[in-house]
Amino acid sequence: MRTTTKKVLLTFVVLFLTHMTAWHGNAQTIANFDEIQLDPESYWNGADGSGGFVSGHIFFPNFFTWWTDELYSWSGFALSNITDNETPGFGNQYSAFTGGGYGENKNYAVAYVSDPVTFANSIFLVPNGPAKGGSLKDIVVTNTTYAALAMQNGDDFSKKFGGADGNDPDWFMLSLVGWRHGEAMEDKIVEFYLADYRFEDNSENYIIDTWERIEIAEMGPLDSLELRLSSSDVGEWGMNTPALICIGQITTMDNEDTTNTPFVSDVRDAVIYPNPFRDRVNVRYIGLSGSDQVSYRIADAAGRLLQSGKTSQGQYIDLAALPSGIYIMVLEGAHFRHTQKIIKK
Repeated sequence: MRTTTKKVLLTFVVLFLTHMTAWHGNAQTIANFDEIQLDPESYWNGADGSGGFVSGHIFFPNFFTWWTDELYSWSGFALSNITDNETPGFGNQYSAFTGGGYGENKNYAVAYVSDPVTFANSIFLVPNGPAKGGSLKDIVVTNTTYAALAMQNGDDFSKKFGGADGNDPDWFMLSLVGWRHGEAMEDKIVEFYLADYRFEDNSENYIIDTWERIEIAEMGPLDSLELRLSSSDVGEWGMNTPALICIGQITTMDNEDTTNTPFVSDVRDAVIYPNPFRDRVNVRYIGLSGSDQVSYRIADAAGRLLQSGKTSQGQYIDLAALPSGIYIMVLEGAHFRHTQKIIKK
């Protein structure tokens, strides 16, 4: 009797999962970064000015600025295959604490979670192509060596988690926020502790040193995914814990139907981000070179032209003069036209 019951239950589970896979969209695509060429023990941080990269069906924006011939800053997403998980400090910021990529993959993404305008600990990634308007199934993450050792031992900027006696209730958390139709789905935020020292028994305190899978399919269809970092270690200028994490892979549920997703264009040649924005936007032109010039127009809901100009790959478009509201942005190149609603906070 028990064997028969198990067979019935197994059949039901298989049928249910088959139904759920079909309901979510069609195929799944894994972004694991191994299709991107990197020299061994190296990293890419956006110094070429390309503005980001694509893996699977996800665009990972990068914000890189040269301040002098030797001084630069970056945020957003970098790529790495560094295996040094022992050297502490900022000079080893592109290393995963696991000592390598997820599974058999050598490459992984490094996210410096810092908004390039406000410096808030927030950054967005954008599904594109067949994944536009679809769901993200899961994301695999771990700590960077820089952040992990700063929490474990302390450094010039960060405190040692737990304090001198190990009793301080410190924590470091990743919050994943889905955005749909220009609104953050705050009721579906997924929180994951990258380090947690809040236990009564100090032996239970931990800093993540393995690749961990976070399920996020319950968010449903979304236009973009926001990554937020927060920590108990906060100073006058904000979070002291290094705002860095590593991503081993992300699985998208490919949708191929964006008709009910107002903030996803019918054409697949450009990605406008962040959206919503505060003072400026960047545009990633899929398949266009960095030298290609593109015309843009900004209109209000009534169709009145408010701003126009030309831009190219990796250039910001300054929209600080616009009041908060909803606008239409039109991009036109030699072989494409892209129209999208954008929201200024």
